[in-house]
Amino acid sequence: MRTASFLVLATLLLSVASLGYRPSSAAASDADATGEASKVHPRSYRLNDLPVWSADGKVFDPTILMAYIKATVDPNTWDSTSSMAPYVDSNSLVIATTPANHDSITTALESLRTQVTVADK
Repeated sequence: MRTASFLVLATLLLSVASLGYRPSSAAASDADATGEASKVHPRSYRLNDLPVWSADGKVFDPTILMAYIKATVDPNTWDSTSSMAPYVDSNSLVIATTPANHDSITTALESLRTQVTVADK
């Protein structure tokens, strides 16, 4: 089961990588110009530095983070066009959504990382 999940994730990431990397701001402006602003694209988000682990550090459980993202980033799209799935092997979330939503998710995760860093000091 883990091998199959890993293969799906690897295939997904390789297909995204083959499209070429562009900064999200460039991708968003290009998307507006080409009418792709509403198209859904997958992206992987590493969560190693966020509190998505059990107290003993053995169980990867990003359910609270996933609920936060669904509640704060375009809530109406999660039942129709956007989706996300946790991947234990890579300690990440793979999220398929629009470029604008990816920008919002990146901002939200950066904010959480800042808060975690401040709390650790």
